[in-house]
Parts: sequence; C-alpha cells; structure tokens
Amino acid sequence: MHVSIMDPGLANRIGHHFDQDFRIARALRGQGHDVEVCGAAHASQELVDAFAALGVPLHGTFRAGAYHRLVPGEDSWDHWQQRAAVTAEDLARLAPTDVAFWPTLQPFHFLAMVRFPHGSHIVGGLDGQINFSTPLGAELLASGRDMAQSLASRLELGTYDRIIAEAYRPILDGLAVRRLPVPYDGHPAPAAEQVRRIGFFGHQRGERGGNLIPEIAAALLQRGLKLTLQDSSARLKMKRTHPDVAVLGFVDDFSRELAACDLIVWPSDPQYYAARSSGVVWEAIASGRPVVVPSLCLPAQIAFQAGAATFFHQPTARSVLRGIDEAIANYPALARRAGEQARRWQATEGTARLAAALVSGKLADWGWSRNPGSATSSGWHGS
Repeated sequence: MHVSIMDPGLANRIGHHFDQDFRIARALRGQGHDVEVCGAAHASQELVDAFAALGVPLHGTFRAGAYHRLVPGEDSWDHWQQRAAVTAEDLARLAPTDVAFWPTLQPFHFLAMVRFPHGSHIVGGLDGQINFSTPLGAELLASGRDMAQSLASRLELGTYDRIIAEAYRPILDGLAVRRLPVPYDGHPAPAAEQVRRIGFFGHQRGERGGNLIPEIAAALLQRGLKLTLQDSSARLKMKRTHPDVAVLGFVDDFSRELAACDLIVWPSDPQYYAARSSGVVWEAIASGRPVVVPSLCLPAQIAFQAGAATFFHQPTARSVLRGIDEAIANYPALARRAGEQARRWQATEGTARLAAALVSGKLADWGWSRNPGSATSSGWHGS
C-alpha cells in the first residue's frame, strides 16, 4: 500500500514534526508499505537526507506552512481562506495515493484537506492546536464540517488522547473523532530507588522553558544531582561545562537517553500548551519515568492520568524546583506507578500500532455515547 504523510510543519530535522513523522515512516516501511512524505516547501536538505536513509522520498510540497508570523491586520478570515486555497492548490499537484495521513492538522489545513481530498483514504490527526495560530481556528474547522461529512468513510479523524478528542466534539459535531495509537514507544527499564539523574529533553526554546534551564541546572548541581540536557535546536546556552552534565544535541533515539534518567522535567510555559500535547511527556510515560510538568495545560492532564507526575504552577525556576523537590521526596511511589503505566502503554500504544491503524481503514472508537457522562474509556490511561 502507498502511504503519504502530509505535514506542512515539517521543515527541519528538529521538533515533534520530524520526530513523529520519521518514526511513523519507519514503522510503515517496516510493515512493508511504500511511503512518501510531503513536507514544507522550504524543507532542509538535511531533512531530505534523513528520510532518504529510510528509503522514503520527501517532497517540498506545502507553501503555506504550519507556523508563520502574522503582520498587524493579517489575522483575518480572508487571510486564512487564502492559505487554505494555496494548500488545496498544492494538493492538486500530487500523484494519487492509497492513504494520506495528516499527523498535525492546523484548521486551515483541515479546510484544504476537505476541499481537495487527496488520497483514497484520508486520516486527519487533530492535535489540539485549535486556536494556537489564530482565534478563528474553531470557526475555520466548523466551516469545513459539511464538506468533511460529504466524504463519508473516505475520511477518518482521530486524536492521540481522549481529552484532545473532547475539545473537538462541539466544533465538529456530527463527525466521529476516533482513537489514534500514540506514536511513542518508550524504552522501559526498571527505575532506580532514588533520583540521581534528571533529564531535560526536546526542542528547547522560550515557550519550552529553555530560558529557565540554566538557573534550574545550577541549583540541582549544587544538590549533587547529575543532569542530561538535550536540545535538538542547539539554542540552549550554558555558561560553563560541568562533569555531571551531559549536553546532547539531536539524537536519533532520544527515548534511550530519556530512560537513562530517573526523573524528567518539562519546564514549559503552560499558556502555550493549553490544548497542545507533548512528545517528551508521552515518551516519559511510555518509558516508565516520573515527570515534572506545569499545571493548567493539556500535558498536565495527560500526566495526571498516568499518576506518576508532580506539578509546578508558575513558569519560574523557583516554582519548577519546588515541583522537582516534591518528586524527589515521593520518588519510590512515583516510580512504582510510572512502571505500572509503562506496562499498560506497551500493551495499547506505540508507533507500530499507529502504522497498522492508518492502513486498516477503520480507527477504533473512544467508546463514548452522545452523552459524555455515560462514556466508557479505552486506551493506556484507564478511566
């Protein structure tokens, strides 16, 4: 079967767009499918080369990327309609495919997808970024609902977590939002009896709390802890090196490095993640590692369900350190629960399960009825 991964946000070999797309492409190839990736028009050569090593061609397809800086007065209905029209034009130039998977659908990309449906079967991944780029996001989604309904079984919409699905239900009323297995596999290994090494992972930048890490790191080193600082963007600047600090750039398998830590800290600003998920948090859950996250955001709700997290309540170094202290004080119980959740995860989630679901033609339901109060649950996190 020929599968096309459609990701206008894929431009460089950093961040969750690359991480998820690469592992999904690898899993599909491993299951015997022909795979291509349609990324941003300005995709880097390094990115093209990375996918070529898998035997997967990457095309610079989409001129209207997932993220761009708006100039004053640009955030208008006409502006987003124009970006949707440009994306539809890009789709019209593509060769036919059996399955088109959109792993990170922005609202205007959703509009283009339903206006010019590309693929015998289309799977749209709704990742929670409803109003991230514009307050018009929900209205843009709703305006494409009738066209989406007209595609009937040719189109399936899904999310990686039930919480995300619930956010879309009032907007896309009448359209089923089904379950996508989460494409993180973890590297489960027994946890230590106490915290010795703390890890910070991902594409470090301002909204991810990258500016807080030097102060947090200095305080943790004074307490005799070891640190792993991974930054795929190479933006993290430490004043000096330290023998107890492992600084990593891009790594092919960050789950292995993550699992070598006892505690994971995700010091992000919650206002940017009110409805956005986190691959680092999911990877920590899949690997059986407790995590420290900000409250009042979607990753906090996901981590809370896992029962192996502590929380901080302000995007400051002092608040993050309090959350770390709480995790260290309660580490044996947190580590035990994290291990239990990792075992559940391995039975229900993972990249191979997602790849199989994409080509099955039938995603699993979340199990709710029209009345949310009577819903039953499926998936790794139980109720």
